[in-house]
Amino acid sequence: MDDIALRSDFSKASIYQYFKNKEQLMNEVFSQNLKEKCQLIEDKCLSQADPIQGLRSYIMLEFEFIQQHPWIPKVVATFPFRDYRVDKNILDLYHQKKI
Repeated sequence: MDDIALRSDFSKASIYQYFKNKEQLMNEVFSQNLKEKCQLIEDKCLSQADPIQGLRSYIMLEFEFIQQHPWIPKVVATFPFRDYRVDKNILDLYHQKKI
C-alpha cells in the first residue's frame, strides 16, 4: 500500500478509508476495467452482423485495451486465479449468450 499511496498522491490513510486492503483495491480496479471492456465488446464486436468482422473488431479492441492499460497483462500474469471459484450463474449466463 505504501507504493500505491506514493504513486497515487493519496495518503495510506485516505486509501484505507475506501478499501480494507490491497486485494479489495485490486478487485475494484479489475472490476471497473472488466466492465469497461465488456461494454466495448458489446458496442464494437457483438453488434457486427458479420462474425468475421466481429472477430476482427475484438482483436483490435484487445490491442487497443492493452495499449491503453499496459500494466493489466503484467498484473494478471501474477494473479493467483486458482484461488477463485467460478460462479455457476456466470457460466449459465455465458452459455445463454452463446445460443
